[in-house]
Amino acid sequence: MPPISPLHPRIYIRARQDAPGTGLTLDALRARITDKRYAALLDRLPGRGKGEGLCSTALRYLLYGDVADALYVGERIAAAALDGHEHTADAGHACDVAVSFDWVANALPAHLRNACLRSLAAMADAFEKALRHPSIQHNYTYVSLQALCTLAMALSGEGQGGDGTAQACLGLIDSLLTGPGGMFETLRNKGGTWGEGNHYSPYVVFHPFLYAVKALDTAGDFGYFARIRREFGDFLPQMARFIIMNFRPDFTMERIGDTNWNRPHPAGTVLFPTLALLAGQLEGEACGQLHAFMRDLMRAHGPGAVGSHAIWQMLIFYDAGMPDTPGYEALPLTLRSAPGGQQQLVWRSGWQTDSTMITLTCGEHITDHQHFDQGNLLIYKKGALLVDSGGYSRMYNNHWQNYACRTLAHNTLLVHDAQQQPTPGIDGVLLAPDGGQRVIRSTQSDADWPAYEATRRQANLSTAYLALQGEGPGWRYAAANLTQAYGDAARQVWRTLLYLEAPDVLLVRDTVLAERPVDSQVLFHFEQQPQVAGVPAPIGVTGYQGRPTIRAIRTGQAPLAGMPLHYDGALHLTPLFPLDARVYTVGGEGYRFYNRYTQTDYPPEQAEQAFVLHPVRESGCWRAEIGTPEPCLRAEYLTALQLAATQDAPYSIRPLTADFGRMQGAIIEAGNTCYVAMFPSGQRAIDEPALSPIRYTCDTPFAARHILCGLCPSYPLRLTLDGLTGERLVPSAQGVVCFEVAAGCHSCVLTPAL
Repeated sequence: MPPISPLHPRIYIRARQDAPGTGLTLDALRARITDKRYAALLDRLPGRGKGEGLCSTALRYLLYGDVADALYVGERIAAAALDGHEHTADAGHACDVAVSFDWVANALPAHLRNACLRSLAAMADAFEKALRHPSIQHNYTYVSLQALCTLAMALSGEGQGGDGTAQACLGLIDSLLTGPGGMFETLRNKGGTWGEGNHYSPYVVFHPFLYAVKALDTAGDFGYFARIRREFGDFLPQMARFIIMNFRPDFTMERIGDTNWNRPHPAGTVLFPTLALLAGQLEGEACGQLHAFMRDLMRAHGPGAVGSHAIWQMLIFYDAGMPDTPGYEALPLTLRSAPGGQQQLVWRSGWQTDSTMITLTCGEHITDHQHFDQGNLLIYKKGALLVDSGGYSRMYNNHWQNYACRTLAHNTLLVHDAQQQPTPGIDGVLLAPDGGQRVIRSTQSDADWPAYEATRRQANLSTAYLALQGEGPGWRYAAANLTQAYGDAARQVWRTLLYLEAPDVLLVRDTVLAERPVDSQVLFHFEQQPQVAGVPAPIGVTGYQGRPTIRAIRTGQAPLAGMPLHYDGALHLTPLFPLDARVYTVGGEGYRFYNRYTQTDYPPEQAEQAFVLHPVRESGCWRAEIGTPEPCLRAEYLTALQLAATQDAPYSIRPLTADFGRMQGAIIEAGNTCYVAMFPSGQRAIDEPALSPIRYTCDTPFAARHILCGLCPSYPLRLTLDGLTGERLVPSAQGVVCFEVAAGCHSCVLTPAL
């Protein structure tokens, strides 16, 4: 076992520079008293008995040396015990006790010190027993790890059996971190991502994991962060990028998976010191990017961004001398998280507050805090235009099981078979059929990564994957295979996206192939009441003929204390295919969380409505559904989404079909520029390239840029324009080809270039 410092303090703060461990020393901490960059934090550090935990008072003792602070802390530690009520709260309490004892131990009389050690040893025994049966994919294990690490480091070298307890714990801790299939290997394989939703991933996984490793590295010569960089693929920069990519231009987090209203809004949480700790472990440009992002995030949320309970953490982990260049604005505008974890694709138009952000969720299903939302789209433009519906207040209640985590509450597809029947849920809840993705439960208890891989194969947890993704001048393209998410409801389900940057238009191509006729729907959820053909959608369920344009806006004020930001976004939604589509709007009082198949609304329980309906949660109480007029074996949808400000007029967008039905697409008139976008149609399998020759005629009032998707990658084509053989075109690796055509009516033919 590596040497552990025999001196107090040693957890997060080191007694001397020459002691084992790495990180901030007590002298360096005290130097911050006169450093103006820490003055605001020091002024807000809570005093004795202010209800913000023991660490604040213990830190005041280290800073200013008032023994009364140390005695106050010691007396409360001696009386401390776990209430066993809730794992996260218990772990936080244990960490608070362990760290505080380490910081005040030198000032405690023997009887009080021994009483504290007995309390710490009892807690360590409880968490050691819990971690004998870890769940490598679940937050329970990570919060328990933080508790055990801090307790072990506080007990190390102490009498009263403390040292023996510490040594017994350290072997288990090392095995959990570095053993085969352990935490380091798991986070490496997941590319630094996590899938328990934005209520849990940053706050109840990344936070305790980083704090646990930091506790060990400051207290002894463990060098775990160095080992992550050296032996485990250095997933820390990926973790930092994953956090950044989950923040919207309004400096709040995407509402993905289980998310309460108070977690997307980071003010008052532990996120800021967590980012500070993580930035301190990064090297090169990754450090500058995360530091700059944290700086701007704090400015946006104002003077109270760091909660009073987290000030002690910020005083320790925040290094004001860290570089903040290059800024996070240097990150690519396309960010994709690594496969193996929470697979997300994010497209941005920029990093300004009025920029567009499009998020696609597409990956494996791992934990119960994930939702059944593969293919889900979230869109931000001057406000949240497409949102997740429902909310997270308590797991396994009726609202959560029958709506919030189900596919119906997300911006993806339903594939409903009339033969579907209700199935048993958890705690006596009956799961209503919604046409959504497979409901997967209790697959998160594997002890290590190899065990999870076995479960993944057995339970078919690879529910979706991003098959193609690329970009070129002015366009971005992605194709996602969602088939496995729907089980045997369909033979193939794909979602393809084409984002046209200049006009700020997203084309969404959805295709369903089934073995027997099914009723499919494409869903779009809005925060505010939409308009259909210029008229507000009525409360309830309303059907429309003729593929009307739907306008949804987002107005109001962003929840930022540090900067004014007014929401002023609009979404113009144009259904293009099928030509005989049926369109519904659903929403309003009594229909906010409505399932049309069961004709039932699933509101949150009365006591939990404040959580679900909180305006910061953005629970999406209105939606549009686009479907086929009758159940069918093949459904091909194309929907155009124009992202704009509220004062912007909608573009003229109309459908276009190639000869023989080999492609379907859209003609978009955006100001004095036109776009023609085409997608394959009618293939035997959705992932087959479009058949050639491809022939279509289009008429545009201005010069048009033609973008054809789903072609055979890198297979040369010859363009014949109005009967004249023209240029040779080579599709991209994703099967996308572009060319320019003058204004007017033109015949375009693409054939193989022999």
